[in-house]
Amino acid sequence: MNEGKIVADERVSAIAQITNSTAAIKLSVAGPSKDVLATLKAVPGVTKVTEQSRHADITVFIVESASGVDVRKPIFNALAKKSYAIMGLESASTELEDAFVKLISK
Repeated sequence: MNEGKIVADERVSAIAQITNSTAAIKLSVAGPSKDVLATLKAVPGVTKVTEQSRHADITVFIVESASGVDVRKPIFNALAKKSYAIMGLESASTELEDAFVKLISK
């Protein structure tokens, strides 16, 4: 509800999809973080890369792309060319609060 009007009447997952114009993955990579960051930013289809955390030689990044654009294979190829190992890859879901803010600000 926003100003007394229903702005969404869907399941949480559907609301997240409706309000999310970008897709995001959480990616853990072994390699020098600055070079990995530059490599990820250069991948076609990637719109934003944020370093989330770092532990020893493994850095966790949030990689965003336009909704519907699958950048997993190009990311794999770019990192493999530099011999950087992908230690983890998972979907980075939209938080319900983020979806709510997007809905009420329309």
